[in-house]
Amino acid sequence: MQFTSEQEKAIAAYKTASPKNKALLETIFGSELFIPNPVGTIALFSEVCEAMGKNESDYVITDDMPLKQQLDIQGEKLDLIARFFNQGKKPDLADTNQRKYRPWFNIIPDKTKRSGFGLSFNDYVYSLTCTALGVRLAFLDQEACVYAAKTFLPDYELYMQIQNDIFNQ
Repeated sequence: MQFTSEQEKAIAAYKTASPKNKALLETIFGSELFIPNPVGTIALFSEVCEAMGKNESDYVITDDMPLKQQLDIQGEKLDLIARFFNQGKKPDLADTNQRKYRPWFNIIPDKTKRSGFGLSFNDYVYSLTCTALGVRLAFLDQEACVYAAKTFLPDYELYMQIQNDIFNQ
């Protein structure tokens, strides 16, 4: 994201401002300007959990769990990742003017995986408000979408593997 020189000065001032002056800057420029961009700063799901005030152990999947429960937990994990990178902003299903991005993967045959395939991150897709992953897993920023897809590729792969297992039951 590119900032105007006024915005850059405001961001610099915000770092050392008193709480009263921070509130003033947020009123003038909007509080979202002062939320740090998480792209490139987070590499592990444990860091996402810490930033979001969640317990990582709530997202552990075991083989003895029913597949539907595994899918729900993995979906919640991807939802938390998307919410983190969307920085508190929610994709609005009804807003057809709001851009939403979702990762797009190539499927690669892989006999070492339980599903028989792996994923390779290829690109992001700008889509309208209906997507295969649903609006809760959409990203509002292209850069965040690409970064999250590359960083959390194994999590997306597991989600799709569980879906495949359920389909093939």
